[in-house]
Amino acid sequence: MNKPESVSSPSPYSKEECKLRLLEGKRDVIFARMQRMFDTAIQVESDSSKLPSLLSQASNIDTLRKEFELNLDLFNEAQLMLNPKAMINYQSWTSFEEMFCYVKQIMERHSNVDNTSSENDSARPISSFPKLKSHLPPIDLMEFDGQLTKFPLFYQQFKNMIHDT
Repeated sequence: MNKPESVSSPSPYSKEECKLRLLEGKRDVIFARMQRMFDTAIQVESDSSKLPSLLSQASNIDTLRKEFELNLDLFNEAQLMLNPKAMINYQSWTSFEEMFCYVKQIMERHSNVDNTSSENDSARPISSFPKLKSHLPPIDLMEFDGQLTKFPLFYQQFKNMIHDT
């Protein structure tokens, strides 16, 4: 039997577009991971039995922060390479930092509560601290300008970012 030959069609994306899409995907995955940690930290406020789960999820939180920052810089750089007039957006960094600081605060407070028997400021109930809300980064979807040659790129980006999520 003859094996069918695999037909490889050329990618509709340039090398720079592929890099941008990969960086965007990685950014979104890292952000989602921080969001899960943040959600667990909120749960710890009312249910301290969730603390081991938070500690497990956040075991490499500092490394995750560095990866997110580097990835976001590379993403913005790639975006500028494709379109020098592109708007650089660090809103996702602000949101990530808010969640990061909140998770660290909850972890430190609980480690202080566990390691001290005195009732001082570090042992205050979690509910006495202000609550933070996370904000998802805006979706940077390219505009379709009506040129049929650009439609496959637009449609694939739309499908990956909105339809298939």
